[in-house]
Amino acid sequence: MCPGNCGRCGKPIVGKGKRFCSRACFRAERRATARRTLCRNCGREFRPRGGSKRSLFCSRGCFEAHRRAHPKEYWTSLRVRVRCEGCGREFEKKRSQLRVSEHHFCSRACANRAHSRALKEDSARYQAGRAAIVCRGCGKTFHASPHRAAKARFCSKACLFLHRFSPQGGDAPGAPGAFISNNLTTARENARQFLGRKCLVCGFDACVETHHILSRRDRGTNRIENLIVLCPNHHKMAHLGLIAPEELRRITLAAIARSGGTP
Repeated sequence: MCPGNCGRCGKPIVGKGKRFCSRACFRAERRATARRTLCRNCGREFRPRGGSKRSLFCSRGCFEAHRRAHPKEYWTSLRVRVRCEGCGREFEKKRSQLRVSEHHFCSRACANRAHSRALKEDSARYQAGRAAIVCRGCGKTFHASPHRAAKARFCSKACLFLHRFSPQGGDAPGAPGAFISNNLTTARENARQFLGRKCLVCGFDACVETHHILSRRDRGTNRIENLIVLCPNHHKMAHLGLIAPEELRRITLAAIARSGGTP
């Protein structure tokens, strides 16, 4: 057959680089030379299309029937019941997940708690890769993760509060030698962080404001003992002098004492 004839019907081809004279001849040749295989379920010969599952079965129904008849061949879809090592609750897990790890946890929270307990029991493993830091509050040595080593200075919140609220604390708001920005933003952050987000007089928490017991124009600072969190009504009463500054300072010192610090 000459190169200018159709590879299917033998008719002359118009144009260059073509093997067939028409689209119909091309499709007929592709159907005739297509790969055919036998269905694993019914044994019928068919032309596979698509992915791996379609290359083994002639239809979706045959695939489902073969899957029900031979469940062990599809063991990755089966589930087994295992017991959580964190809380002890039984839950289902895919068989394919058993290869990933020999430990079983029902949630990420249980896995994290179990990992923390294991680290606490094995002190050498816990301290491996961690930086040893001396607490600036109590003086004890504690270990911090590498990403916290540059900023960690206290072993607990109790030590942090005692250091901040004490007069000799170098980081205390308004402490001697410390830089204190005398603006409303700094006062609001200090008060709400250490005194809470509710009125210290009535307990209202929907809307609160920060009040300087000794006003800034009278050289009042943003130290914790000079601040109090009040609702709008008691804030107005404090400005009008209906609540004595001594009473406000007593409430603030009581709140600091409840938090575990001493101003």
